[in-house]
Amino acid sequence: DTPPASPTAPVRFESDWRAYDVGLNYDQGPFSAGLGYSKDDKRGGLVANDFNDKVQLAVGYNFTVVNTYAVVGRDRYAGTGTTRSQVRYWLAGFTVPFGTAHQITANYMERDVQTDRAGRLKKFQIGYGYNLSKRTMPYVFFDREDLNSNVRGNRVTTYGAGIKHLF
Repeated sequence: DTPPASPTAPVRFESDWRAYDVGLNYDQGPFSAGLGYSKDDKRGGLVANDFNDKVQLAVGYNFTVVNTYAVVGRDRYAGTGTTRSQVRYWLAGFTVPFGTAHQITANYMERDVQTDRAGRLKKFQIGYGYNLSKRTMPYVFFDREDLNSNVRGNRVTTYGAGIKHLF
């Protein structure tokens, strides 16, 4: 395949798209933190509502009886007159291990809706996991999501189950 003759031609090939990611992590004792940055570029530049870049900070502290964590971030888009150029979000949660193999995890998240300047996504999750071994954990979860606080009747409830296995 021959690439488009014009650098402003639309994306047609994998080589027309570039993604850059960089991150730093710190993990010492019970405290952990991470900072990341990501950017997308494509031939011809961004069009309306395309993702541009992201910065995200995560922190965690393990109190032994509860492991807490939080994430804050900002995504930037090629916004329009009716959509957001910046989307801010945060998430906070915890995991409580109990017994020799059980754990409960819960978190809450809020995020600006990129396509609705007045909207916020709100999400609550809770789950239970049982460690069969150091590497295998079946789990169940409940997820309640309001996709856009500015739109009535768009809540989504999900129940699920799965198995996490570390290779």
